[in-house]
Amino acid sequence: MNHTAKSRPLTAFTLTELLVVISLIVLLLAIAVPAFSSMLYNNDRTLADNQLRIALATARDQAIRSEGGDTAAVFLYQPGGKLRIVTCVQVADFEDDEDGEIKQREVFVPVGSVNPIDLPRGWVVRGYLPPQSSDLELDRWYGTHDGALERRYSLREGCWIFPENAFYDPTDAATGDRQSSFMVRFEARTGAMVYMNRKPGSTEEVQVVNIAPLSITMRGSGAYALTKLEQAADLATSVRRILDDGSGFTDVERRETLGDASLDTVMVRPVSQLAVLDERRMVQQLEQGLGQLNRATGCLYGDPTNTSIVPTRPQIDTTLFGGASAETISQWVSQWVNGTYPGRNGPVGEAHIFTVDRASGQPKEVTQ
Repeated sequence: MNHTAKSRPLTAFTLTELLVVISLIVLLLAIAVPAFSSMLYNNDRTLADNQLRIALATARDQAIRSEGGDTAAVFLYQPGGKLRIVTCVQVADFEDDEDGEIKQREVFVPVGSVNPIDLPRGWVVRGYLPPQSSDLELDRWYGTHDGALERRYSLREGCWIFPENAFYDPTDAATGDRQSSFMVRFEARTGAMVYMNRKPGSTEEVQVVNIAPLSITMRGSGAYALTKLEQAADLATSVRRILDDGSGFTDVERRETLGDASLDTVMVRPVSQLAVLDERRMVQQLEQGLGQLNRATGCLYGDPTNTSIVPTRPQIDTTLFGGASAETISQWVSQWVNGTYPGRNGPVGEAHIFTVDRASGQPKEVTQ
């Protein structure tokens, strides 16, 4: 027996129904995407704050345990968008040659048993530099032979400085531009925060060993070939060996390895105020700019003449802000960090500002 199936009418969305569905999807995305982005931002912000607290607590704990020198949380930037906090310990003193004048400096090295702490990509820590009458007061820290510091920061008003350790010429250590950054320093055994250098005759700057990626040719010549710091299993022991009177190293070789003339060291000073911020968020709210960071460095620094390379000297990429001067950009940054940047609808700024308690070493947030 043959059975004939009943035919069923074909069904489909009408154009009106399809448009309604698309409209609902667009509406849901408009609601969900900002909410999701805000959630990610808040999670990264909490993580960045917590990482800073952990880094300071770790450095202070190492100071309390230290049988030798002070320790410090040192802030180092990595091109591409990540800031690293390294726990370091003071292991030696030596005499450095600064333009023909002998300066007593301390040498800090990373604590090998403590892992560095990274902030989320795009998040950085800036240190506060109180008002200065001129860059001459700062000696070589953040400065150069030609006083270029005042072209990057507004010294007389106080400013929030950026770790400049990543911007140097890998073929020349004697250009006058020094790798510079800042640290939070803790006294050995007590853990108290040290804001100023206490040793008579010492400069405020210390040298932190931070092995630079250099060419095999450069590593194979001069003091680099003799000291071989990049191969050291224990940096503290190697530094002490280099500075030992019976080591056989000349004063020139010591200075080329650990002093101003070295590419493996960063000049650092202690600060007591820190700001945690997302630089991507900042440039989006600085209305005079393009709303983006330099693509090669992941921050405000870059070569205005070639934005695709990491600059060989510390300079702000002024093309990000329509050619405004570096000092003006620095003023905008400080205003934003302080929460006083004049936006269209009132003051703008989302940085978290912390002061470091001298006794406990813990960061305390400043309410803006």
